[in-house]
Order: sequence, then structure tokens, then C-alpha cells
Amino acid sequence: MCGIDGEIESSMNLELRESLQAVLERKIRDLLLVSGGCISEAWQVRTAEGSVFVKLSKGLLPGMLKAEAEGLYELAKSDAIRVPKVIGLTKDFLILEFIPKAINPPTDFWPILGRQLAYLHAYCQKIPGFHKDNFIGRNPQKNNCIGEWKEFFWQRRLLPQWEMAVQRGMPNIRIKLLWHKLESLWPAPLEGSSLQVSLLHGDLWSGNVLVTTNGEPVVIDPAVYYGDAEADLSLTYLFGGFPPEFYQAYHEIRPKSEGFARRQNVYQLYHLLNHFNLFGKSYAHSVEFCLREITH
Repeated sequence: MCGIDGEIESSMNLELRESLQAVLERKIRDLLLVSGGCISEAWQVRTAEGSVFVKLSKGLLPGMLKAEAEGLYELAKSDAIRVPKVIGLTKDFLILEFIPKAINPPTDFWPILGRQLAYLHAYCQKIPGFHKDNFIGRNPQKNNCIGEWKEFFWQRRLLPQWEMAVQRGMPNIRIKLLWHKLESLWPAPLEGSSLQVSLLHGDLWSGNVLVTTNGEPVVIDPAVYYGDAEADLSLTYLFGGFPPEFYQAYHEIRPKSEGFARRQNVYQLYHLLNHFNLFGKSYAHSVEFCLREITH
């Protein structure tokens, strides 16, 4: 999460303020600039009836706020894990439930989250993908179904990120050779993946998990689709990772399948390529290492 918490903005675009009041049907008392992610501007809007959280479309690609709202709606349907309630959506802003955050989670926080994620992954449909395209960070994520899961993951996840990476100057020939080896091996690297098509958060790393003031887990900023549950689980090991008690609780409900370590690298490759495309060449080494692990 990026941003400035608690900075009061004394003046705000009058048109936006009036639009917010019309949607909320409440008089706005004041606004505080808060963390809204690395790519969006967000505010705590305080009214007599309480606060709401507002993300602005400023600086975002068209459709990003709508995609976030649809992802939150889909996760809420599972009744497995708490997400912010969607209060309103316009072309200019997304209004969400404001959730006060605690700094430190209680001792049972991570086991609870592990069990909740396992219950989320029990919410299923028949085919991979989602009824709408969405975003992973600022990059587009195509979700229309192409065949079964292994083909979907190649055509709708890895291949678009690789093509984007090449356009953005994927830096060395070693990575390109490893990619071509992966291409020749496919779909063997996902051998043993689950036939169950689970509801996935899609971008589940530590920065997208909140702890409320009463110690409850909340997940935010989804990139929702349906697929192999291991795709969600694999990301939790990246970018800081989750503690062991999270995985112990998760696997008590969904035992780890044979061959997970190799598939984990495949699923992580998607996010590492995405980070290369979002943040640049500092992620090239991680992409190369991951490809070597998959193709050795």
C-alpha cells in the first residue's frame, strides 16, 4: 500500500464533493487523504453518519474502478472472507465501506485467514476465467475462457505478460531461451493441477490483507477470476510472504497436492512478469530464476 495517511485536504474539487454528497445522500464534514494503493488516490470521507472510503479514477485506466467493484461483489458472494462493501460507483470514484485498521494482528489472525482462504477456494464454477476482463495492477487481465485450465493459464496469463515484457525490453537472451524451453514443455509444468475451478482473489499478497481493529482479516484490491486454487496460494509466498501458521491452517482444509513446488513456480512466474512490466528491469533476475526452476 502506498500513500499518505491522515493528511487533511482543506479544499477539494467542488464538483466531486457535490457528486459524492449526491451519491451518499449525506453532508460531507471533511476529507482525509489516505492510502489507496500505489496507483490510486483515495480519501476517508467523514460524514455525520460515519466515514466511507473513496477511490478516485484520477490516474487510473478506464474501467479499473468498475473491475475492482465487480471483483469485490464476486468475493462477497462466497461468504467466505470479508471484503469492503461497495457503496457506490461512478465514472469518477468508487465508494467503499471504511474499515479502521489495526497495526498488529492478534495471534489467531493468520490461522483464521488461512481457513477463510480455503473456504473461498471451495466456491467453484465449471470453467476457468471470469465474465469480465479486469486488471492485475495497471496491466490488463483477459478472462474469457479458452479451453481447460492449462490452456487458459498459458493463453490468458503467461503469454500476454511475456509479449508485453518483450515489448518493454526483456533484457537478456538467457531469459528468452528459458522461455522458449518452457513453451516447448507446456503443458507439462502444470501437470497435476486441480480440476476444480475455484474462486480466486487473484492478487493475494500481504499488502492486500488488512487487520481490522477487532482483529478480523479483510482482503482488498482483487483481480478476481476462477482457476486452480494453487494460483492464489502461490502468490502468498512472494513479496514478503505469509507466516507458517497461515499455511498450516489452510492445508488442514485443503491438503497440499503432489507436485505443488513446480506448479508454484509457474504461478509465481505470472506475477513476476507482471512486476517486470509494471516496475522495470529490477525483476528480470527473479523472472530468470523462476524460469530455471520450472524448466530444469
